[in-house]
Amino acid sequence: MPTTSQQRQPHQHQQQEGMINVRSLQARPRKKNRSSLDYRFNIDHVRAEHALHSNNNHSSTARGHSDSSSSLQSSPLHRDPASELADTYRGLCAPGIRFESNPSRLLTTKRQHRPVLWIFVDLFAHPNHWYLSDAELQNRHAAFAFCKECKLSIYFVTSNQKVLPHMTKYHEAEMTEYEEQERQAQHARLARTLTSAFDEAGENHRTITSEQQEHVNMLLARWIAAHFRPLILIEDEGFLEFVAYVTLNLGNVILSVPKRTQLRGYIVIFAGDLRAEVRGDITKSCLYFSMTSDIWTARNARSYISVTIHYVNDMFEPRNWTLEVIELPGIHTGEIIAAKLKEVIDKWDLSLDNCTRFVHDSGSNIVKAAELLGFENTSCLAHDIHLVVSGALSKTKKSSETETPDWTSIVDEESDSTTNVYECDNDLNENERWIDFEI
Repeated sequence: MPTTSQQRQPHQHQQQEGMINVRSLQARPRKKNRSSLDYRFNIDHVRAEHALHSNNNHSSTARGHSDSSSSLQSSPLHRDPASELADTYRGLCAPGIRFESNPSRLLTTKRQHRPVLWIFVDLFAHPNHWYLSDAELQNRHAAFAFCKECKLSIYFVTSNQKVLPHMTKYHEAEMTEYEEQERQAQHARLARTLTSAFDEAGENHRTITSEQQEHVNMLLARWIAAHFRPLILIEDEGFLEFVAYVTLNLGNVILSVPKRTQLRGYIVIFAGDLRAEVRGDITKSCLYFSMTSDIWTARNARSYISVTIHYVNDMFEPRNWTLEVIELPGIHTGEIIAAKLKEVIDKWDLSLDNCTRFVHDSGSNIVKAAELLGFENTSCLAHDIHLVVSGALSKTKKSSETETPDWTSIVDEESDSTTNVYECDNDLNENERWIDFEI
């Protein structure tokens, strides 16, 4: 008959196969990149397995090996295929690993800033978080990003991810093709919307003439250009539905909204007409003029210079025209600024001698440019006031702590008594004051 230790050997062997090794989990060091949530999850499993292991040891003698084995297999911590799969993936949670097929527990990233990237890339949930449902999984639970095109794991954390460089370097063509397909699908949806609007309008609608259509296109181009609207606006689904409702349902007329490329051509025509109009007015009415200029840097780190002239026409009406806003690359020295100003003046057939005053900010480089061109120059009054006020505010100091606050005079008047902030110090000599301070 086998001994007690021999009876327990099959149970211990089955425990090693069916359960996670508790000692190995206890001895496992905490990784630096493991979150506190992961660590608590492992500790909870260790504690649960400790309790289960103790209960099985106490009940194995009374119930026998069969009862202990059945209790172990019915335990929620019993090793199942999903647990074995999790352990397999737990050793592959690193970037730069190529898979033969898509791994398990892929999730779609939340808060997509560029959706086209995440058409080809998903996040792989770390096996330590597989106890969460798909709805509970967040970006912070991801072990890596997985490219579905090349089956490669990509380094990913919520604040620093390498998905964009990978997709730009290896899958730029796929992203471009997908965006083009999406654009064509959107155009097809818009076409169906307009077709349905035409059908709803009935047979009483009227088609506008070519001259009217041309005028509509020019008005639309002028609105886009004058108010700095994006060209993509005219292809917006809501805008097209609005135009279709106003024209077909309310006005019973049919007009075509131009495409972006067509509208761009109208904007170029409108700009040419406006330049010709301004040039004609300058040639006719501008004899002497003053000029203002400014330089700034846009958000894309590109610098620009603007040139505006001011004059009074024959009817004593003030005219202000911004002639050019052009890029100013490189270092903004006085010589470079003077060359740009001279280029604009020559382009508009103006004379340097007819410039009565050049107004600018207080920058030394633009002052030097005015001197090189021989302009009578004046600093802008608004800039000067701004510099004076900002300088005065920056030099204002807080009141010293040793000064008597302003409110003490009000208290003195109300109480008809004199308040001395240092009243307690009047009867102390220098040494006593020092000792009192030290205490």
